[in-house]
Amino acid sequence: MIPTKIFLYPLKYKSIRLNRNHIPLNSNIILNNQEEYEFHIQTLQFLYDEINNGFEPSYFITFHYRHPAERYKAKQETKSELGIGDRFGMSNTKSIWNEIPSYKYYDKRRNDYDLIEEDTRIIRNILVKELYGIKRFNHIDKLPLMFFFHELGKSKIQYHTHLLIPRFNTRNNDFHLKWDSVEELEFEFNKNIRHKAKCFSSWKHIHIREVDNPHNAVSYVNKETKKDHYSIDFNNSIFTKDKQ
Repeated sequence: MIPTKIFLYPLKYKSIRLNRNHIPLNSNIILNNQEEYEFHIQTLQFLYDEINNGFEPSYFITFHYRHPAERYKAKQETKSELGIGDRFGMSNTKSIWNEIPSYKYYDKRRNDYDLIEEDTRIIRNILVKELYGIKRFNHIDKLPLMFFFHELGKSKIQYHTHLLIPRFNTRNNDFHLKWDSVEELEFEFNKNIRHKAKCFSSWKHIHIREVDNPHNAVSYVNKETKKDHYSIDFNNSIFTKDKQ
């Protein structure tokens, strides 16, 4: 171990001994002790090894999940002159007493990591079919490498997901990504794919960026990984060594 100090965002220092195989970390990471650092760096090294073993992410995709609030719309309850002091409520055709349990259920679901993984499995299977044209999932070693990362962001209210996918399916040359540009891929996600899974948010746009530096990309999506939370979805991501 190399005795030193690392800068911790925002503007505070902690004495952490860097691993001999230390990797530059994303500037948004907050690490509070040596244990958190070791846990984070080991996970990041795993991701670097995946890149070295052949994972070449081409696109960085960010999507959100449907929240129960999306079932409602604003309803004007008063009609004051010039609209000053008007009160607005939420409009829905069902009884509020029936809606409250449903709202609580889905609100909780969007904050439960295990349930987010269930939704991600559905999304993954749709993407393999729609993006790469693979209709059968009985040979995971033929599926394209795909890395899913779940994080809460600054608000810490609801999970959203980052996805890294390749342009070329190095494990099955018969099925490469159908789309050749960010614009085409983003159009396909927002106009077609998002309607094939009910768990996609109907409000929030699906954003896609091209990856120019794979190592920087995995460092960014790994930024919330600590000893009590893995950002990377090990159950749904497809790694270089995955076999049926």
